[in-house]
Amino acid sequence: MGDDLVLRRVKHPVNTHLFVQMKAPHPAKKRSKTIRRFGTGHRTHSLKIEPEYFEPVISGAKPFEIRFNDRNFQAGDSVILKEYVPDSGYTGRHVSRQIGYITDFEQKEGYVVFSLLK
Repeated sequence: MGDDLVLRRVKHPVNTHLFVQMKAPHPAKKRSKTIRRFGTGHRTHSLKIEPEYFEPVISGAKPFEIRFNDRNFQAGDSVILKEYVPDSGYTGRHVSRQIGYITDFEQKEGYVVFSLLK
């Protein structure tokens, strides 16, 4: 396990020995919203998305995301896209998708594009 990862016990009504692996809080940064579920190797990423991009994802017209890869996105990970308006905050609308294919081909340095599967 890396130096920046910690184990946290999760309260669960059936599985009382359920742990998740989380990034340890950095003193100068807010805690990451990335959680690794043991046994699967996949993570769930909670991401902000502005309405102009959220609507096409909901309608199916935009089945991909281009993101800075600061979370080490992997195929099989889940993303929760939460609609966010910069001036007023979260709208309460969200959608969950799974990452299908991921590549950094022809992207800016540090960025990836990944497909969103239902």
